[in-house]
Amino acid sequence: MENNDEIKIDLRSMVFDILKNLVIIIMVSMLAALAAHLVIKSTHKPTYKSKLSYVVVSTDTSVINNKDTQNRIVKVFQEVLESSLLRSSIKESLGYQDGENFTAEISTEIVQNTNINGVDENGNIIIVTVSDSDPLEAYYAAKALMSNCGTASDYINKNAILTVLEKPAIPSADSNAVNYIKTDILVFAAAFVVLCAIAGFISVKRDSIRNAEEIKEKLGSKLLASIPDVSMKGRKKAKRNLLVTDKHTGFYYIENIKKIRSKIELLKPEDQGMCIAVSSVSSGEGRSTIAANLALSIAMHKNKVLLVDMDFKNPSLHKILGYDGTIPSFSKFLEGEGTLTETTRSVENIKVLFQENAVNNSSEVIDSKNMKTFFSYVKEQYDYIIIDTSPISASADMEVLAEIIDYAVLVVKQDTAPSADINEAIDMLERNKCELIGCVFNGDTKSAKESSYGYGYYGRYSGYGNYSNYSHRDHK
Repeated sequence: MENNDEIKIDLRSMVFDILKNLVIIIMVSMLAALAAHLVIKSTHKPTYKSKLSYVVVSTDTSVINNKDTQNRIVKVFQEVLESSLLRSSIKESLGYQDGENFTAEISTEIVQNTNINGVDENGNIIIVTVSDSDPLEAYYAAKALMSNCGTASDYINKNAILTVLEKPAIPSADSNAVNYIKTDILVFAAAFVVLCAIAGFISVKRDSIRNAEEIKEKLGSKLLASIPDVSMKGRKKAKRNLLVTDKHTGFYYIENIKKIRSKIELLKPEDQGMCIAVSSVSSGEGRSTIAANLALSIAMHKNKVLLVDMDFKNPSLHKILGYDGTIPSFSKFLEGEGTLTETTRSVENIKVLFQENAVNNSSEVIDSKNMKTFFSYVKEQYDYIIIDTSPISASADMEVLAEIIDYAVLVVKQDTAPSADINEAIDMLERNKCELIGCVFNGDTKSAKESSYGYGYYGRYSGYGNYSNYSHRDHK
């Protein structure tokens, strides 16, 4: 086992993780866009603007020729139009009582020598804008302003004339309108990018086994084979499981099972059978399918092989092998029901001990005297005994079994179990003097194109219960 604290960015795995969560990312992004839409719509205050324009024309030639004087006159008019006195006059004209809130806003802008309504004006233009949340209020306020400032020029400068160029009109559109489609798209895009970045960050920080090379780098273990990840849709439709004896199974998959077989055969003792537990840290890593195919492949070399379903939490070998007959449980045999011959079934070219139902006191069953006697017997009768176990994280079964058997194979599915948990499982095997032959890297997306089909039946583990409530019985 090796510890490696250095974080490496595997771009391919990171993109794969993002794509794996793409549906969730899109849904959350859509929810973010919808929430933003509702918030903006509920808080948005429309603004309607009614505009009128004045031109300030000087009748005195000296003023006309003096730009500074002309500008000063225009600015005085601008101050009058924005004054509180004129605002009070407008309120009175509109019938507002003392204390009533007059919400209209008045603003002015000076524009020189501007073409308005097709007329080139020689003087300075003052554009007045009256804004309100109600279009009619804006319009009436603009009209009242025009009425109340008609004589303003007489009090400011008798040589300057304030003339209306453009009368106000009722505004038809919100000048502060929100483009909801554009906003929704922007919020969706921003949420999508942020969520993809978060998914990528989590992918980088999650310390799992992402490729076959990391079996050695992070676990310090031997790589037995790299099994490709491919779809099971075609097989489910045809009601076929992934078995090396099936002619439809991909060549690359079969060859990698043979690799595992070859490395195991080199370790077999000459004087007795070899007991090998096929295990994994988590559920859904393809452990049971690998165990079944390993047994079938070894038997092709004229070996006597016994496959034992010791996944006492969620037995599934009968489903993987497609066995439709009566299923006597291996655990019942250990409790004294029936003989080994009556309990054993023949499937393809191997013998199988199935398990029909889950067992509550599985650790006690494994640690029983009958179990030890069983292994001593079958080692004399078979060349290889392949054992499908419960996931190491699901129960203490594998830890108990490791004290009885001599060899184990660990199935590691790509980007599933944390490296720390796998290393802990390897340490557990070492403590119990159970030799780890190596790891099988399962679900390799990099080599998926080389195989036609995916991984058979994966059991789902849930609700194992509280082990303190199990019934513990002695086994003779």
